[in-house]
Amino acid sequence: MKVLFDVFELDRGHGNSLGIFRYAQELFQGLQAHASPEFELVLAGHGGNAADFPVTTPHARVLQVADHYPRHAQRLRWRVLGARQAMARSGAQLYFSPKGFLPWLGARRSVIVVHDLIPLWYAEAHPQHFRGPQRWLVNHGLRTACRRADELITISAASAVDIARRTGRTRHVHVIHNGLAPVAEPAVASEAPRGDYLFSVGSALPHKNLAGVLAAYRAYRQLSERPLPLVICGAPDTGEPFVTSVRGLGEQALQAHYRGAAAFVFLSRAEGFGFPPLEAMQHGVPVVCSDIPALREVTQGKALLVNPDDSRQAAEALLRATTPGEARERLREEGQVTAAQYRWEHCARQVFDVLRATALR
Repeated sequence: MKVLFDVFELDRGHGNSLGIFRYAQELFQGLQAHASPEFELVLAGHGGNAADFPVTTPHARVLQVADHYPRHAQRLRWRVLGARQAMARSGAQLYFSPKGFLPWLGARRSVIVVHDLIPLWYAEAHPQHFRGPQRWLVNHGLRTACRRADELITISAASAVDIARRTGRTRHVHVIHNGLAPVAEPAVASEAPRGDYLFSVGSALPHKNLAGVLAAYRAYRQLSERPLPLVICGAPDTGEPFVTSVRGLGEQALQAHYRGAAAFVFLSRAEGFGFPPLEAMQHGVPVVCSDIPALREVTQGKALLVNPDDSRQAAEALLRATTPGEARERLREEGQVTAAQYRWEHCARQVFDVLRATALR
């Protein structure tokens, strides 16, 4: 069996979801542990991302389809004809996409990973977010991919329910949770702020609910006798007093910010999985996060779950998370135990099983 692993449209710095990019990296690395003469991997990529997907086995190789990140016309051609040609050129019998969109492949077998249907949430809740051809691609392309793929992998039971509700797809759907990289000891002095602080990861995108985080923080300051400052990674400068926005953190600096936090707050309105709360839990940091299906599932009840639009409830949870005592220590310990269950080698093994079974059907 030869599998075409499609990362042609993925790149660290060109507007793709960093979460999907990291997923593809970790999964390609993990799948190589299962590579053999009976299971060969062909990575379809471009010159700009070749170094991000190192080959570590003689049973994997790279098919460089372009010299650099593809432009719009190249991406369209890839979906219409290029992917099919790459399958024939490489001799692959099975197409695999970690991104969720499905190009035209004729009668070739396919497995795709649909992380979430947040783009369809935007089409309903914020229709102005997508315009023209992009709106069509989201509404038609994503739904069509969900319906046409031979096998569909998704990253949470919550996403599987959403896929069934929005596209009608219920058969040949596999729930395989993401993994987390092991926490490494810091190699240099901490790059986190000095002193105690609250930490959050987000952006200005509506589903990340930055306004809700700020409202909860203002309510927390009114409740606490000694309120801590808030540091937000990834969001633009808010202009709020006692709030610091940081952007462009490297992986080591980001992990240092998690490690040094007194508590972590994440009030997203829509998620397919939710890396940030689990990354905080890895470091023994108490988590306050939205009571939405995906976060409820992956945190397994070991976070303080709140209504993302109830600032008072979130503020009270932050106060509990930062108050020394048995309850806070239990959150720290149980959070670390929960996060330790998510490993990339487990994820890769389950994806390998789906790929192998699909090829043998």
